[in-house]
Amino acid sequence: EGGILQGPIDLVARIDGRLTVIDYKTDRVEEPGKYVAQRKWYVEAARRLLGESSPDFKLVYLRTGRMI
Repeated sequence: EGGILQGPIDLVARIDGRLTVIDYKTDRVEEPGKYVAQRKWYVEAARRLLGESSPDFKLVYLRTGRMI
């Protein structure tokens, strides 16, 4: 609380009509649970800055091509 969080969001796009925050990962192992806090902050930033009530969040693992 009261601090500054800084970091770039990789991509924001509309997927099936919904605003979606996308973060690219180069991890060898897919561990989406590792990014729970990042998801929270990125979604909150998109909600506040873009006025979207509940943006989606997806991780794209570049080594596997999977979007989770």
